[in-house]
Amino acid sequence: MAGAPRRRLSRRSGASLVELLAVAGIMLFIVVATFQLFRVGDYQASQGRDYSQIQTETRLAIRPALRVIRAAKSVVVNGSMGTLTAQSSTAAQLVVLVARASGTEVLCRYYVNRGTLYRQTSDDAAPGDEMLTGVTGIRWHYYVTSAGPRTITDGAPAAANEVTVTLTVRRGNVFTSTNAGASLRVLAPG
Repeated sequence: MAGAPRRRLSRRSGASLVELLAVAGIMLFIVVATFQLFRVGDYQASQGRDYSQIQTETRLAIRPALRVIRAAKSVVVNGSMGTLTAQSSTAAQLVVLVARASGTEVLCRYYVNRGTLYRQTSDDAAPGDEMLTGVTGIRWHYYVTSAGPRTITDGAPAAANEVTVTLTVRRGNVFTSTNAGASLRVLAPG
């Protein structure tokens, strides 16, 4: 009788093929699930980096334009200088009159062409200087701000003493929309 339990133990000391396959299946499921979690996390981190990068690029592109707007004498409705003759401020582009340090004046235009934001002065040939690529939309708004309420003047931009812009940019699958604005500090008399 003492020999019978030993035989049973010797038969049970190893794992059966079915048990090994079940454990292998569970391990495979754990590895695949872990890989999927890693992929999702990596994708989200990549999207976050892309979003942060285009936000930075957009702000860096808009900053010089805001400086020019602050220094502008006026918003121009019908350009009459150099390469910007007959160019007007609209919802799609901004044209401002800026005084140079030399005492001369120049027109400065900001617009989008084929997904690129450009800055062009009345001395520059078209298209001007490239500022930002991947632009999917731009919208300029014009306001009169005085002692009273802020009034939108999109229909008459020449009266504006404040300008805002909404710029939408795309990189890969990431979109961002940035709003910025500036008040003209030097207003033309009249």
